[in-house]
Amino acid sequence: MMVVHHERRQSFAHFLTSMCAIVGGVLTVASILDSFLFRTQKFVKKTANNTSGDPVIATRSGFGSSVKMM
Repeated sequence: MMVVHHERRQSFAHFLTSMCAIVGGVLTVASILDSFLFRTQKFVKKTANNTSGDPVIATRSGFGSSVKMM
């Protein structure tokens, strides 16, 4: 029994597409992390400034929708 293995080089277009996918994924994850940290910081600031004891409701509206975070 004999095993035959052929290696073939990937094209430059394949390499370029892979690099774009990796860079896009990294930027997407960084954007999600940045958004999460920004919202957390904003929420902590609002709760620190709330002296009345009422629950804090942070609203964010965009494109005609309103999201309430508690």
